[in-house]
Amino acid sequence: MSCYALRNPDLLAGFCGGDPDKCQWEALLKHWAEIGSVKGREFGCFSSSVKCYAERYNDLRQGALCGGDIWKCDWHGIWLHWVMAGKREGRTMECLTLPAAPPPALVAALGAPLVDAGALGSPGAGAGASHCRITTPGIVWMVATPAEISPLVRNLNASECLQDGLFRMYRSLDQQHVLVETGRGRTRAAAAIAYSSIIVDPTSVKKGRIGWMNVGIAGSKTLPAGSVRGLLTVYDVNLETYSSFSGRAVEGVQTALGVSVTRPSEMAKVDLDAVFDTEAAAFFELGRMVAPTELLAAVKVVAIKAEATTWPSPTDLAVEGLIEAAWPKLHTLSRRMLNTIKVREEMEDQS
Repeated sequence: MSCYALRNPDLLAGFCGGDPDKCQWEALLKHWAEIGSVKGREFGCFSSSVKCYAERYNDLRQGALCGGDIWKCDWHGIWLHWVMAGKREGRTMECLTLPAAPPPALVAALGAPLVDAGALGSPGAGAGASHCRITTPGIVWMVATPAEISPLVRNLNASECLQDGLFRMYRSLDQQHVLVETGRGRTRAAAAIAYSSIIVDPTSVKKGRIGWMNVGIAGSKTLPAGSVRGLLTVYDVNLETYSSFSGRAVEGVQTALGVSVTRPSEMAKVDLDAVFDTEAAAFFELGRMVAPTELLAAVKVVAIKAEATTWPSPTDLAVEGLIEAAWPKLHTLSRRMLNTIKVREEMEDQS
């Protein structure tokens, strides 16, 4: 809630009198629920702008707020620094963008070749969609929130490859992995698969040579927090349908029945001992259009109990810690999937 005020100057002034320690929290929450969420105002602490702010200034990146690791930054602290000091010091919050190409007459006068400004983008902020194309064998990771995706970005040595598209995307240094921050819910998950399948493979010829993994937190009535489960079958509460994954895709981890709900309050109403999420059903429904089932894996990390009424914050450090702890199993699954793709390619080449 504090970041909602810090990143919106009008709210900081109106509800906090310009002092983050004096905010009217109930009034702010009501504003978000009735106005801010409707108008699409940002609520959480993480954003591409605040990440660029931390990356741009060495004292922030290497100081106590980040400790030298951009993915371990205290984003609330970074926003607080900007409001209380950075703005006054004339620092820049927004990500820098490439200038437009110079007029052809000026280029000719200088005797320099014409260069497409878009071709100069790096895999970081402002990069074009071409920087998100994947090599084969490769894997696309579909992940809902910043807290869930940041440990994966870190462990896969990935950097942002698409900032201004419909979804934030990252690509690993070896170009074998692309991570997509989908947002929560079946609609966003389905849209993210359709969108990213075109971005990572514009020619649409690699079906069977790219694997897809849906990774994120989940709820459970019986399992303790941190439990990792691969989903073999998913029940969609909205459509009242079942879908099945291939056991091969999640071989090596314990499996469970998955149930996709729209909101956490629905979990208690379902009389099944299952792992509850919001994306797996849509992931399978759209995923099987772009890959065979043996290259579709939904893997969930238990974070909340089934009687919960809200999901954790998208920037919850506990969520990040649970995904980080699950990384060895996720890494093993991804390596097995890459090997499955290699075997498929070899068989195709021999036929």
